Amino acid sequence: MSPGAHIQRRDQSLLTAAPAFELNRAFTLVELLVVLIVVVILTGVILVEMGGTYEDALLRSSGRKLVNLCNLAASQSISVGLPHRLLIDEVNHKASIRATVPEQGKENEARPVIVEESELDLRISIQVRESESHIAPGDEQPVEEPPEETSHRGEIQFFSDGTAEAREIVLRDRTGVEILLRVNPITGRVRIVEPQSDEQP
Repeated sequence: MSPGAHIQRRDQSLLTAAPAFELNRAFTLVELLVVLIVVVILTGVILVEMGGTYEDALLRSSGRKLVNLCNLAASQSISVGLPHRLLIDEVNHKASIRATVPEQGKENEARPVIVEESELDLRISIQVRESESHIAPGDEQPVEEPPEETSHRGEIQFFSDGTAEAREIVLRDRTGVEILLRVNPITGRVRIVEPQSDEQP
């Protein structure tokens, strides 16, 4: 047999083996379906986790915004020497810092001044209440309060001596998770209280 014939036969055997080699490398329909199902399951799990993370971030950012407003009201009341009020509109999700400034040259006359205004996220519910940690035993308020006793709701007063009204701001997201902002009446500063888990150790 000539060397040329041997090379030609080898090339023909490679050509006939190539299609079988290519078929062995391809994915079957079952394998593609399995991969697709795994991708769909992982995507669902990731989206659920991301949804919780987004709600948590939204809740915390709203809390930080209110903490900054409280700190601003406290510092302004000390620097100006006048009480400042943080008004929180729980329905329209707006917050504003206001002060009553006496008119110059006019005795017994004052005008309200808006120091700062801010929009709050509509997806976070807000409630302002009297701080439970500063209610004496036996002085607990009834569940249904008369209308005249709820005038402090939505309002926190910061005084020029650095003190403030004892109030709590409850923030709740759409999943029911809450964080609590507690105003210290002695220092006028706000502390974020993390939600406690119901699970027993």
